[in-house]
Amino acid sequence: MSVENLAALADARLKLSADSSVGFVDWYTKTCRANDVPILNRRHFDPTEVPEILPSLVILDVTNPRDPIYRLAGTKYVSFLGTDPTGKRYLEYVPDSRFEEVTEAYLHCSAYQCGMITHTVAVNGRGHERTMEMVNLPFWKDTDGGAALHLLALFNPRGNSSWRTDDKSFSQFVRVDYRAFIDLGKGTPDAFQGVNLR
Repeated sequence: MSVENLAALADARLKLSADSSVGFVDWYTKTCRANDVPILNRRHFDPTEVPEILPSLVILDVTNPRDPIYRLAGTKYVSFLGTDPTGKRYLEYVPDSRFEEVTEAYLHCSAYQCGMITHTVAVNGRGHERTMEMVNLPFWKDTDGGAALHLLALFNPRGNSSWRTDDKSFSQFVRVDYRAFIDLGKGTPDAFQGVNLR
């Protein structure tokens, strides 16, 4: 797996291939500047400003980064997973062998309040694989920047795939081929080992 640190959202934008991923980063950047904040909070998120991303949008509660919880999943994401994950643990969709890697990634996002891009490979119940471009950007659930950190995550398929769009069988995120942490003002991790932080 390739891992790198990106100095700003402008650098992250250059790593993205999907138009809606770029639009998501542009919206986040513009809204942060308009409100003079490094990280958005709930009152800054107006779904009517970005209707095109809503079907692919996920909100993850990482208040406990060792056990992220789905708080919302768009219709495209639900169709992709084959089930609605709202209210469920993210780790339910990750093989046991990846728990430590996933935990470390979300611990970093929480500790540094940074963003993250991944190229995540998912496999469904029929053995079909598909690579997803995922962009995770933090926001505070509270209007005062309290402790309830969430991630706005957008996903888009990358390239061609044998995955049939009408195949609703259960999906798991089996590996990450590329990961980048995005500095939003508090730095990024010096190293990513893919194991639990203690």
